Amino acid sequence: MSETIAERQPQFLDQLCRCIRDKHDTLSTERTYVYWMKWYMRVHGLHHPVDMGENEIRAFLSYLNNDRQIV
Repeated sequence: MSETIAERQPQFLDQLCRCIRDKHDTLSTERTYVYWMKWYMRVHGLHHPVDMGENEIRAFLSYLNNDRQIV
């Protein structure tokens, strides 16, 4: 049975936060990483990052550059 993003997202983001804290990064760094990860997941229809790869990263960066003019 496939899990939905609502079931998987908190666990993944918790792991991300733990990893950042283990590296002793600042709270603002943690918040920034979580913000960008949520945006990345939303752009790709709320797919879990484990299910995405290089093509999705390239598409996200292209989206930021071309559509949002951020990069």
